[in-house]
Amino acid sequence: MGDRGAQTTGFSTRLTDFDDALIKRDICSREQCLLAKGMTQEQVMDLLVAEEAEARTREIEAVAVAAAADRDARKLELAAAAAA
Repeated sequence: MGDRGAQTTGFSTRLTDFDDALIKRDICSREQCLLAKGMTQEQVMDLLVAEEAEARTREIEAVAVAAAADRDARKLELAAAAAA
């Protein structure tokens, strides 16, 4: 017989529509919903920190892309002004 205790299944971080409705109405938090799915407090905190870091990274990348586009637009304007 295999060791049933060694079997692990990863947790899904997707929440149900019902969970989303509870969160939207401030009845419970995302953390509470994830804990109710069976995650430990440590797993939830690790997940929330990772999600926050990913969101900040996307934010920084978006700012960098906007700055690069602005810089390129200025170069074109300067080149057009110099050519005129």
